Amino acid sequence: MMNIEPDASHTPDVLRDILEEIEVLRMKRQEEVRDHPHPFLKRFTQQELTDEACPTYKNLLVGRSQRIPSRQTLMQIADYLECSIESRNNLLLAARYLPESLELEGDALRLTLEQARQLMETLPYPAMLVTHTTSNRSSQRAFPAILCVSSTHGASTNTTVRPPRLFSRGLADPRTFDLQ
Repeated sequence: MMNIEPDASHTPDVLRDILEEIEVLRMKRQEEVRDHPHPFLKRFTQQELTDEACPTYKNLLVGRSQRIPSRQTLMQIADYLECSIESRNNLLLAARYLPESLELEGDALRLTLEQARQLMETLPYPAMLVTHTTSNRSSQRAFPAILCVSSTHGASTNTTVRPPRLFSRGLADPRTFDLQ
């Protein structure tokens, strides 16, 4: 008989990864509150996690349930464990769900862009930094020539990136060619 669910054969592996990630996070939080009690007196035990966030957690641990928790359930577990966005994403990835988008702002964005700019300048290939809003934050000197855009689109301006069109002879500026 054919499997209806494409990932049915991988369920034990996924479940093992999820439980391992949850237990690592739970034990880490448990260690943190051992010396300094939590303001809401959370102890981060398996029973408390079952009572507060995921009623089926004990069944998952002992193998009575093989169902992969939903994304919403994993988010409730992450809330209970007071996870950072990075830890949440690791938990989602362990369950083979897409991670939440991480949109940096302010100083964190500036620092990340500066690090990326420094890395980009060491690359032997044309490169460009584009943020989640498709704003061009920086490009190498050779990059504007390849895309047939003016060199004023360099590091100091924020411009919206328009994807080039590919022709049989290579890249072309989308503003100068009409495809109709």
